[in-house]
Amino acid sequence: MHISKMSLQENTEWSAYYDQTNYDEQAFNLKKEFIQKWTADINAKKVVDLGGNDGTFSKVALTNANQVIVSDIDQSAINDCYTNSIKHKEFNIIPIVSDLMQPAASIGFHNQERDSFITRIQDYGSDLSMALALIHHMTLSGNVPFEMSALFFKSLSPYLIIEFPNREDSWVQFILNSKRDAKDLFDYYNLVNFEEAYNKHFSIIKKEAIKGTHRTLFLMKRNER
Repeated sequence: MHISKMSLQENTEWSAYYDQTNYDEQAFNLKKEFIQKWTADINAKKVVDLGGNDGTFSKVALTNANQVIVSDIDQSAINDCYTNSIKHKEFNIIPIVSDLMQPAASIGFHNQERDSFITRIQDYGSDLSMALALIHHMTLSGNVPFEMSALFFKSLSPYLIIEFPNREDSWVQFILNSKRDAKDLFDYYNLVNFEEAYNKHFSIIKKEAIKGTHRTLFLMKRNER
């Protein structure tokens, strides 16, 4: 709910994410260029941006798309997305607070009165899903294997733009170091294993290393089998 002339006075973990990224301006703009071009290349009109924070890259997708749903666990980031979209009259951005690790379930009598968040996203029929700076959280914090996340994204859209931070990435190192004695359980987290798992369900159309970072951006197309 949004109340006019009231603001959310809250600093959350991800509310100022783009002020603390390990991207310099050149790398940040390069990432934007790839997303804008790839969205246009596949002529994506309906986009779902998962873990989209304040919608910065959702707006990039809107240079071609007609509508973007942006979801994030952080209510402050989504509030910023909403207020900014209202301010700039960008009514084709739909911000939603949602935790992908614990998404809203079906509710009501016999669980059939209100569909789950995932079912609604699947029924939305998006052309493209975006998962930018998300996979390391799903894999390392959420303990979701690559195979399972690939199947999840496959169920949403025919195309996927996904960003993979390598083990050398500072955020990945932070999460891994927090595992302490369990760190070795995540030795499988690397680019080779990621591609191997996702190649079972997607074809890689584009693959670009983002210069100045330890991250790789992919455009993938779902294998229809």
